[in-house]
Amino acid sequence: MNTGIYKIENTVNGKVYIGSTANFGSRFNGHKRGLRCNRHGNAHLQSSWNKYGESAFTFTPILYCDPEFLIKWEQIAIDGHKSLLGWDNMYNLRPAAFIVSSTTRKKQSASQKARFLKYGVSRETRDKMSKTRTGRTNSRESIEKTVAITRARGGYRPTNAFIYSGVGRKHSEETKARMRASHAKRKEQGIKLPPVSKSAREKMSKAKLGTKQSKETVFKREQTKRKNREKKLKRKCQ
Repeated sequence: MNTGIYKIENTVNGKVYIGSTANFGSRFNGHKRGLRCNRHGNAHLQSSWNKYGESAFTFTPILYCDPEFLIKWEQIAIDGHKSLLGWDNMYNLRPAAFIVSSTTRKKQSASQKARFLKYGVSRETRDKMSKTRTGRTNSRESIEKTVAITRARGGYRPTNAFIYSGVGRKHSEETKARMRASHAKRKEQGIKLPPVSKSAREKMSKAKLGTKQSKETVFKREQTKRKNREKKLKRKCQ
């Protein structure tokens, strides 16, 4: 069972946050992601996180129960910690337990998707995401799972905002070097990227319509084609 009540505790000052979830792993990751990016919905908890650091906090399941009893046991846990520690030593913003309804979650999701498709991701947000992911590497098992899921969905399907955000941009030499190193590592490990879906190819094609390539780009493409033809001829002659 992965459903129940959890506690986020500040080991320095002893303050706690009580919550409920249908999935401990994803809920803890959601809390940490928001706190690390300095955009958590609980300003009190965010302020303490910024002051004491991530190492001062623990995320612990304290009770397992069926989903229909989450509100009941969360309220009992909040009341118990409130009487034991005092309301001033809790990060909860309200003394009553509640769960966001599925209808509200769908509305929030639709709103976020519409905003992303319209505006994309801001430079400030991309910088924050980059900082939180710098130095982190995915295991081979994680990469293979991601590839398998993407293939099951029919290939990689970028959004319109993602396609248009790259028009006219050029990679720095440092970025190119990292991309080459990443490609060489995948090739060495035998990891193949999922195919790009037909709909994604059509979107990318539409995004590039009307754009003119420089003479240098055209020359490089022709050189690559010529080299590929020479390689094919060599294989036939062998």
